[in-house]
Amino acid sequence: YGVVEYLKKTYEIDSFVLWGRSMGAVTALIYAAEHPENIKGLILDSPYSSLKAAAKEIAFSKIGMKSLFSPVLNSLLKKARLSILEKANFDIDLLDIIAYTNKC
Repeated sequence: YGVVEYLKKTYEIDSFVLWGRSMGAVTALIYAAEHPENIKGLILDSPYSSLKAAAKEIAFSKIGMKSLFSPVLNSLLKKARLSILEKANFDIDLLDIIAYTNKC
């Protein structure tokens, strides 16, 4: 969000087209939903609809053994969620990316 605010103040730009890929696409989407007055358009390349599903898809594509790896991955995702919740007071399970699409 800092880049948009910097550009607005420094160059007196009042509206933007944002581009993002994967997590950047989700970040652009969330920013646009929260600050529609600043956005003229979005170019979203491969956004994910669920952080957990994206993590699993990436892990499975690298490992290739879904059935054997799934319990381990679920355990790692649970630990990551608790760590993020503790350190950032943010629950990744509550991030509903699809809900932001209705606000843009």
